[in-house]
Amino acid sequence: MRIVGKYFEFESVAGNQFKVSLDDILFVEANGKNIRCYYEKDNEIKSNAINLSMKDFIHIIDKHHQFFRVHKSYVVNCTKIRELDSFPVYFVKFMLNNQNFVVPVSRFRKTEFYKHYIEIKQAS
Repeated sequence: MRIVGKYFEFESVAGNQFKVSLDDILFVEANGKNIRCYYEKDNEIKSNAINLSMKDFIHIIDKHHQFFRVHKSYVVNCTKIRELDSFPVYFVKFMLNNQNFVVPVSRFRKTEFYKHYIEIKQAS
C-alpha cells in the first residue's frame, strides 16, 4: 500500500491489485483490522476491502490535506462531500447517480472538521 503521485496503490483482501486516484476516493471506513475504500469509477461508487489498518492509512495520506478523519471509523475526502447536515446528528453525505452514503461526524471532531472543510472549499 502506497501513494504514487496522485494515486493510491493497494492490494484488496481478495489479493487483487488496484490503483485509485486520490481525487476519486470518497471516504474510507474502518472494518475491524481492515479498511474499506469507497471511490468513484465509471460513474459509480465502488468499494474494496483492504488489508490495512485505519492508523496505517492515515499515516500514508498524511500529506494530502483534502482528507480528514471525522470519526474513529471514517476518513473523508472533503472535496467530494455533497452535503453537510447537523440534524439529528452531524453527518456528511456522498451521492453519485442513485447511490447515497451517509458518514457520521464525531461530536468531538465536528468543529475542527467544519473549519478544515471550509478551508478546503475556499482553496478550490
